[in-house]
Order: sequence, then C-alpha cells, then structure tokens
Amino acid sequence: MRQDAGAPAREQSTPAGAVSRRHFLQLAAALSGGGLAALLAACGSGPVTAATGAKGGAAAGATSTTTAAPAAGNVKLAADQTLRYIDTEPTHMDPGLTYSLNDLQIIENVWEGLLAYDAQGNTIPLGATKWDISPDGTVYTFHLRDGVKWTDGTPVTAHDYEWAWKRNEDPKTGSTYAQALYIIKGARDYNEGKAGADAMGVKALDDKTFQVTLEGPAGYFLRIASTWTAMPLPRQAIDKYGAKWVEAANVISNGPFKLTEWNHDQQITLTRNEGYWGDKPTLSKIVVKLNPDIAKASLPAYENNELDYAIGPWPADMDRIKGDATLSKELHIFPLSETSWAVCDTTNVSSPVSKPDVRRALYLSLDREELVNNVFKGVYAPAYTILPDDILGHNPDARLPGGVKEAQQALASAGYPGGKGVSLTLTYSQTSNNDLVAQVLQQMWQKNLGIALKLSPMESKAFTAWNNSMKTGHYDLKLGGWASDYLDPFDWMNFLFKSDTDYYHSHWANADFDKLVSQAAVQADQNQRKNLYSQAEVILVKNATLIPIYHSAVPYLIKPWVVDYVHNSTGFDLFGRAKVAQH
Repeated sequence: MRQDAGAPAREQSTPAGAVSRRHFLQLAAALSGGGLAALLAACGSGPVTAATGAKGGAAAGATSTTTAAPAAGNVKLAADQTLRYIDTEPTHMDPGLTYSLNDLQIIENVWEGLLAYDAQGNTIPLGATKWDISPDGTVYTFHLRDGVKWTDGTPVTAHDYEWAWKRNEDPKTGSTYAQALYIIKGARDYNEGKAGADAMGVKALDDKTFQVTLEGPAGYFLRIASTWTAMPLPRQAIDKYGAKWVEAANVISNGPFKLTEWNHDQQITLTRNEGYWGDKPTLSKIVVKLNPDIAKASLPAYENNELDYAIGPWPADMDRIKGDATLSKELHIFPLSETSWAVCDTTNVSSPVSKPDVRRALYLSLDREELVNNVFKGVYAPAYTILPDDILGHNPDARLPGGVKEAQQALASAGYPGGKGVSLTLTYSQTSNNDLVAQVLQQMWQKNLGIALKLSPMESKAFTAWNNSMKTGHYDLKLGGWASDYLDPFDWMNFLFKSDTDYYHSHWANADFDKLVSQAAVQADQNQRKNLYSQAEVILVKNATLIPIYHSAVPYLIKPWVVDYVHNSTGFDLFGRAKVAQH
C-alpha cells in the first residue's frame, strides 16, 4: 500500500510521496454479503485476536478483531450506530487513480470488486459468484452476481468492469497504479501508448460474463483482481462530471456504504447503502474528521470521547498510555505488512549517494534498535531487509554485515573519510512521526559518519507534487515506504523496484535483479519463486538503493463500546461488521 514517502503507519501517503495505501486498507468489501460469513468465521470474535495468513500470498493479510465486553452476541446496541475517527484529507477518491491509504480507507468501504480474501487465504466471491481458469492459466472468466446495483439503481455489469479496467490503463487517465494490471495482455502497451484499448485482454462477453486474458500464467492474478484498481467504475458519472464525479453530490458506488458528505479538509460522512446486494452493515454512519496529522490530533480527541477509535503512533505519550489504568486496556497493537525506508537517487552524479559505498555506509551506521525501542517504544521492529516476514522471499540473510566501523570504512573507500565534504538533504512529507525519524537519521549519521544532513519537510500535497516531479528530477534522499496491497512479492519486487517501473524514482537499474523477478513472476512453483525472490532481495539490499529502517505495526486506542472492529495486516479498517454498543 502506498505510503507517503516516509510516513509510518497511517501517516504514509504513497509513492514515497504518493505512497500511503498504502498504509491501511484492502479487504473491506469482504465484510458484507456472501463474504461476511466466511470472514467472520476466519476472524472469530474474541478480544483482540490475530490470524496470520500463510506466506507467499496465500492470505490477504493477518486479521485482528476486537470485541467489546460483553460478548458480541449479547451486546445491546446503541440507538445511534455512528463510528467516529480521524484521518487525512483524501488525495484521490477515484479507485482508478488512488494509491494512498487515507483514500483507500474510504474506497474499500464504498466500492467493491469481483472478490476478496479471508485471513486463511480463501477467496470470497463478491461481484462475481464464480470464475473459470483456462488449463494454461492465462484466461480467467468471471461470472457476475445477480442483483448487484450502483447507488443510482442501475445494474453493475461486465461492461462496467471492461470499461473501468481499460480506463485505468488509458495513458490519458494518468493512473499511478496502472502497472498493477500489466500482467493483462496488451495492458502495458496500451498504457505506454504503443497500442489501442482494443489490444487489452479484457472483454465483456455479455452483461454477466467478464473475461480476462493474461500475458502469461500468474498464480497471483486473483490477488490483483481483489484490489481497488480492478473495481468496476460508473461510466455514467465519470462521463458526466469528469474529475468531480467523486464529490458527494455526484458519486455513484456499489459497496456497503455510500459517500454522502465530503466537506474538504473538515469532514467525510459515509452512510449505510440500503440498496447493497448483501447483508447490510450494522453501522448507519461513519464520520471521518479530517486532519493533516492524525496521530497528533487523535489522542486528545479520543481522551475527550470525541472519537470511537484513534490511530497512533504516539511515541511521546506511549509510556503514559501503557501506565494508564483505562488507556492501557484500550490499547491494541496491530501488525502491518509494511516497511519504511529512505530512498536514494542513485543517478544524481552531483550527490555522494550515487556511490554504492556511500549508501552502504548510511545503511550500516543506523542503530535501528535504538530507534524502534527508545524512540518508538517498541511498537515497530528494526528492518535490515526490504520484504516483511509475511512475504514470500523475505530473506534475513540479505542483511549487510557490519556496523559503524564498517560504515566508516565504506565511506572512506568512496572518497569521504570522516564524512568530509558530505552534505545531504532529506526530503519528506511532514508529520510528527516523520519529523522524529528524520531527526534520528540526522543525529546518527552526524555522530557515526560525520555527515551533515539537512532536513527538508514539506506539506503533504506539496511533497506529493515534488515527488512526482522526481521521475525525471534529482535529489539526495527522501523518506518512503510500502505496505502490502496483497501478500505476494510481486506487489513489492516487480511493482516497485524493476527498472522499468521504478515506482520510487530511485533511478536504479540492475539487469540481474530484473531477470530474477521477471522469472519469478511467471513461475508456478512457490519454492522456486521463493528462491528467485530471495536472490533478488540480496541484490536489492547490497546496492542499498533503499535504506530499510523499520517494519511497521500500528497502535490503536479503541473504546470498549466498539464491537467487532476488524483490522488486517495490509492496513485496512473494515467496517462491514463493526457496531457500537450502549455506553
């Protein structure tokens, strides 16, 4: 999921600047209708439990459930079924354009696609009731569910899927997530302007049958088909309103909730979709108060009972929270399939970071244990490699050996003994969490290497614009990170780091790396895929294109009256089964 180049947990925004998805959501649709029973069974209903998905994409994400006392089945519901929390202003509420978590938190509850996954890796039919796969694994035929409607009352058809998928690959659309569908035949050529829309292997055979032809066999394709990029879109609204089709007065959707208010930079309101095909949510309303710094704003509002849950981290307050008789009982630490890092511009010849030994020195000189334990109070885990441990190919042996001494030697071998002459700038989206990370990097690199690091924080929207311009521009370092959209290494290695995607604009290219991940993408045997991706991670870490800092988790404070709240390791808050008890 996209993070805001550098923001940990919910604070991220997405391609390292556009990266936030990315930190928080993906399975919401699974909580309603036919998928609800399966997901309830997978999650259970005890007080904060976690079910860990199998590695290598066998599960959509570990799922944690919190239930208020008394047990959910005996809860007396409050008359006002409203859930309140704080998030940041969405960047793109359009499923075809988005990449950031705060967008997806809404999108995954307002729209839904063909299918989802439960915590055990079982598929949950949503818009499609079943699908057929050709013997060679290249053709998928989806059979759509009867009775699925847009909120304007018109039926959702296979033509809506075909139009949406082609629209998302249309170069004129400008989707930053278009690469997600490149496994579809002709999608990349269309997106790069080398072919027309008709060359793309998606076709509505009739209103109820949607067929997809791939470039080659890809066992992870259903994972991609479960993401927001593969959701159907309402052409009738997009053609009429253009970019303003997602405004509350114009939007048409098909999920368990509807967007009924978007007062920009102030508040978003979702209400239950009474026309939804499946079981209706218990919640009648979700109120999202908008604030650019979630962690800073949420804690005081939560303590004033203005929110039903609050999202951290709160490093400055964590000791107080853990020591408080009430707050400590309401604190839950949810795991995330996510890594935060610093990105280096490997082709900026005017910068020392263009030299691999300088990047390795930056990597080796970080005291990650100090950062996660003393600054972030043990919420995070130190990251020495890129892939989280729930992703196939995670290779702890890829870690660079050595510490500060070896870092100093590497810096000297690059021509900068004692850090002499090295002055770098670190750019990032400003949040309280990012400020802390940046200050720690500044102190550690100065102390251990003698490097002067200038901090360049930017307001979120400005950072996103700056980051996008770095596709052809140059910089020294920026904060970034990624959270899994689905638990498969393709979502990381192929989507982010291949030279022809270069999602983070590191401008790094390595033919051996590209060859390994390309082979892994079409390899059916999971052991072979693991081996290939493990080798690729060695190359990625050795080159220190990205300097991993920590693997994420996210602290939540959840009021005891919130029942059956669900969160999964890909970062999503799932509202389809949540309810509010009397209090």
